[in-house]
Amino acid sequence: MSIQQDVKYDVFVSYTASEIAFVKTLVLKLADRGLSVWFDQGQLRLGDSVLRSLEDGLEHSNYFLLIISPSFFQGPWTQFEAGVALSRVGKDHILPVYRGIDPDAIKSHAPLLADRVAISADQHSIDEIADMVVEIIQDERESKAELNP
Repeated sequence: MSIQQDVKYDVFVSYTASEIAFVKTLVLKLADRGLSVWFDQGQLRLGDSVLRSLEDGLEHSNYFLLIISPSFFQGPWTQFEAGVALSRVGKDHILPVYRGIDPDAIKSHAPLLADRVAISADQHSIDEIADMVVEIIQDERESKAELNP
């Protein structure tokens, strides 16, 4: 089964708990713009297996939005999520957002992530970030529609 046939979510959001207020606002902005978003607080229910739910979200998402803050590299779940995103077919679908972190710190923790063009939440508003994410996803949809009329 191809990745595209099995997509339930436009974007999977990976973050640490210290970024929850920012992430909740961003998720709402993305949903308001028509994207389907895998966000743990919107998907996980009492009694769910966290690992199984994460795996399902990661497997069925087209893009990975990584909110990279100083605590990102200490979180076991964010490490797992980033590892899956980097190893998956369609690795070019990783969208890093830096928040309160120096790009040099990312180079020392995760050189493969540091190589990607990122959005800085310290230099852009949440609305601007949401617009950039939506534009990338819509551009891909339009390209696919042109290839498969």
